[in-house]
Parts: sequence; C-alpha cells; structure tokens
Amino acid sequence: MAALEARAKIETGNLPVVPDNMVAFQTWLQEQVPIQVVVPFARGLTHGMTKSICSTRILRDYARTISLIKTVAIIRQHNREKDTIGKVIAQLEDYEQSGNS
Repeated sequence: MAALEARAKIETGNLPVVPDNMVAFQTWLQEQVPIQVVVPFARGLTHGMTKSICSTRILRDYARTISLIKTVAIIRQHNREKDTIGKVIAQLEDYEQSGNS
C-alpha cells in the first residue's frame, strides 16, 4: 500500500526533496491562519452517507469528507467567494476535487 510506504519513508528519515514553490506556498498558507470555510452543501452530503449501516464509520467518513472539501477550498480560496465575515465558501467543485464524488 502506497500510504504505508510513504509513512515508512517519513519515519526512516528518507524524505523526498520538496520543491521551493511548495515550501513557499505552505509558508504563505501558514501566514493566513486561521482560514475559515463554510460548506453550504454539507447537510446534503448527509443524505447519501446515512444509507450505510455502520454509524461510527459514517461519522468518521463524514468528518474526513468535510475536511477534504475545506482543504480544497482553502487551496483555491482566490477563486472562491467569501461570506460577509470573510469565510471562504466551498463549492461543489471542491467536493468533486476532494476525491469523494
């Protein structure tokens, strides 16, 4: 599994070189903290997820899905609208790009 291999590389100190532009982007993001995101379609996501039998898994998957949507919205915040108090408004496209659609 690729995720385990990646984790093993991290733990053994065998890390890949991170490009300068990615380091600069990460630095910029950290300077923006806190960035708040509103997911206006979050309630709609619950309807499709509640068909599963395992309630513990639903809660975990829902939280993870919302987190991924917010992450995509933050990365694309310059192309997203903001509400009246400056929160980034996630779009359905953020859900699609999060790998959950």
